[in-house]
Amino acid sequence: MYQLKYKHKSENKLHRSSVFIGDLPGFQEHWGIKLEDVKHAVRGHVPNNYKIKYGINRDSKEFTKRPEKKDKVNCVCLVFDISTPADELPGKIQETFKSFQRWLLDKKIPYIVILTKCDLLNTDVEECKYRVFENNTLKVNKDKLIQMFGFKQSKMFPVVNYIHEDTVVPECDALLIAALREILKLGKDCFEDLDDNVSDDSDNEENGSEDRETNKANS
Repeated sequence: MYQLKYKHKSENKLHRSSVFIGDLPGFQEHWGIKLEDVKHAVRGHVPNNYKIKYGINRDSKEFTKRPEKKDKVNCVCLVFDISTPADELPGKIQETFKSFQRWLLDKKIPYIVILTKCDLLNTDVEECKYRVFENNTLKVNKDKLIQMFGFKQSKMFPVVNYIHEDTVVPECDALLIAALREILKLGKDCFEDLDDNVSDDSDNEENGSEDRETNKANS
């Protein structure tokens, strides 16, 4: 987990915020993360810096059986490479995403969709980041994602990756900040609504139903 820092207008020093952003491997077929492990991470059962690609379950000594409110994820970001057509996603990965969507909806955990690598769409976007909203390839690929997963357009945010830049690019930051604002809004609402009174017994029952759902989705 990466703790966000900020600089106050009247002070020339960094302050630690109460916002953390985590990063997990993707659902790719080779060295990808398992759906059950993602669910454990979202529920706060996985300690920070754990090598989750090796898997985790309730019998693992690192498994956090009683996560605190601060350990739980309050907004999930689903990240897609928008420079690649969505219909090229393997069927198994599509089903994994759909199963994860259903689980998030059932647990009332909000999510947004981040569309990365927009600068790879064409040279126009590479030269002027704001042209991303006019790009036909992005519109086509975004429509495919909407048709495939039922995403809401208002929850889909195109961003341009910092790769070779050695200075700040205001247009890139503007796209990233738009996504961050929505993450903070949804995360704050979810955090305030979290129910801390979840017993181990209910977690056991929940994990059993999750495993059955996953097996069904992947069969």
